[in-house]
Amino acid sequence: MSMTTVSTAVQLLLSTRKALNEAREHAATSNDTQMRLLVNAAYDQMAALKEAVARVVSENERLSERITELEGAGEVRPEPRQVGPSVYYFKGEKGPYCQVCFDGKEKLVLLPQPHDWNGGLRRTCAVCGNHFFDVPQNRFTPGIVVGGGGPQGWMR
Repeated sequence: MSMTTVSTAVQLLLSTRKALNEAREHAATSNDTQMRLLVNAAYDQMAALKEAVARVVSENERLSERITELEGAGEVRPEPRQVGPSVYYFKGEKGPYCQVCFDGKEKLVLLPQPHDWNGGLRRTCAVCGNHFFDVPQNRFTPGIVVGGGGPQGWMR
């Protein structure tokens, strides 16, 4: 029931009550006891109707809240998925989203396309600044010579 329907029902109750008040005033000056009984019965019915409308309005509010709650529950919750050594969040096929931002603040931050970085592929979150590798970086460390000695053997 929409608010316009509720307000219309309330307006009808108010106008009916006004008409009943006029009928009661007219019956009060009348000697017709049957008329007085009918007006009293109409007042009783009016009170019952008012109570029913109040229950309908209350039920409508409760159901509206429940609908809002269920609509929110229908949302797809992001799920973690491992890509290479990194774990990202995905909503269905949409993603990857930053794991740090979602775990810390429940904020879905879409990560950019990976770019080359030291022999690997990495993504950088624009919000938290964390780096995620799709392909691990090359672990080559310059400056260490294995079995070397150089061409003239000067490092032996």
